[in-house]
Amino acid sequence: SVPWFCMGQKVNSTTLNEVRNILALVNMTGFYPTIPESSEYDELNALYMVQAFEPLGFYTANIYDICWLYALSVIETGSDDATEIKQVLPSIASSYKGLTGDCSLDRYGDRNAALYQVYRYENTANGVHAVKRGEMSIVFADASLASGVH
Repeated sequence: SVPWFCMGQKVNSTTLNEVRNILALVNMTGFYPTIPESSEYDELNALYMVQAFEPLGFYTANIYDICWLYALSVIETGSDDATEIKQVLPSIASSYKGLTGDCSLDRYGDRNAALYQVYRYENTANGVHAVKRGEMSIVFADASLASGVH
């Protein structure tokens, strides 16, 4: 009874039934980045659905937040010079709560935290599916140091 974990994309395609069955057999638990619930997200998602015919996903919401952080930094500096933006971006990010949550940065410019959905592959009445088991906020706290990336 060894616990199995994965990060990244959920396996949902009906063509992957065999893979999902194996994941359910080993009780695979996964973590998937998610967007905090908010009225701002709901409003923007409704507008996005009208234009794009699909929900505003996690990665697109991150791009939205990045664009706002950049725009606020340009307004703060009165310039689009990268060196000037780099000086104010950490303070702008530390006070900005975007669609994807707290956008504060660590000393390397990486995001400090993110919200993840915890799910487990389980046999259900309709076959094997990724079933949401909860959410957790992960604070990275200079995780890049531990991985030797920087």
